[in-house]
Amino acid sequence: MNFVQAAVVPYRRRAGAIQFALITTPDRRRWILPKGWIDDGETPAESAVREAGEEAGLLGVVMGEALGHYCYSKAKESRSVAVFIMRVTRELERWPEDHRRRRWLHLEDALDHMEHDELRRMLRRAARRLDA
Repeated sequence: MNFVQAAVVPYRRRAGAIQFALITTPDRRRWILPKGWIDDGETPAESAVREAGEEAGLLGVVMGEALGHYCYSKAKESRSVAVFIMRVTRELERWPEDHRRRRWLHLEDALDHMEHDELRRMLRRAARRLDA
């Protein structure tokens, strides 16, 4: 599949529990995963890590191959998104898009915050992979 965008499921462990980071859309109305366009010469995994830094102020390491993908339509155009799991190694206090809110949540709370079924599916898949 030819991916045009990449996303990341950022996670950390606190007191033995896995937490996931969500960010708001630019208008701050919905909770989503960091996602953006894949630049020329960039792999989908590299794009996902870059987007996490730009949109969420999170730095880290991609964990293995792509978790999966999903497609969505916007402006009458279909877009395919590769999704990766990223272990967060550092949280920035200031980042390029820090007008967005960032929130760490346990799986069930994160699922409750997300509106889109495809994003929920990716989050569940990430949780299963991390528990294995």
